Amino acid sequence: MPLTVENSGAALISRPNNLGGVMKTMRVKILRKFFYERTVQEIGATPELPAVFALEMIAANKAERVIVAEPSAAPALKEEGKGKDGKYAGK
Repeated sequence: MPLTVENSGAALISRPNNLGGVMKTMRVKILRKFFYERTVQEIGATPELPAVFALEMIAANKAERVIVAEPSAAPALKEEGKGKDGKYAGK
């Protein structure tokens, strides 16, 4: 008997259920002009676009992905070795 949807026991899902209605975005650099939401995206601009659309523009060589580094918090400096007068104790 050939394997079909009816006898396999698998459910067909058109999209993953874990998206939760959140649209992912991606920042790109425009290489060639194109329209997005009725406006021309100028060359050199770096808009944040929906990930699906951004990937289409990257595949068409109209944009390239821009990796944005997350700003990291600077570690707090400890003031070890200071005396009560605020001066360092010499070693």
